[in-house]
Amino acid sequence: MARENKVSGDLTQEMARQLRCIAKLLALIATGDIKKQKDKVERLHSVGFRPIEIAELVGATVNTVTRTINRARSSGSVAAKGGQTETPASNGTQPS
Repeated sequence: MARENKVSGDLTQEMARQLRCIAKLLALIATGDIKKQKDKVERLHSVGFRPIEIAELVGATVNTVTRTINRARSSGSVAAKGGQTETPASNGTQPS
C-alpha cells in the first residue's frame, strides 16, 4: 500500500510539472507578438495567470506585475478580478 501511494504521488508530481510546462508554452504563444512588458502582463492576467506566475514568465518582480495590473485596472484596460472589461455601447446604453 505504501508503495502504491509513493507511485501515485510521483505520478501526480510529474503531471503537475507537465501542466506547468504546458502553461508556460501557452503563455509564450499568447505573448509572442507583444513587445512591451506592460502589455504582456495585461494579456497574461486577462487569461488567468496569477501575478507570481506572470512575474516568472516575463522576468519581473511580483511587485512590478501587481503594480502594472492595478494601473491597468485604474485606467480600465483590464477588468477587475473575475470580470470582463465593459465598454459602453455606441448608443449610450449599457451592455447587457
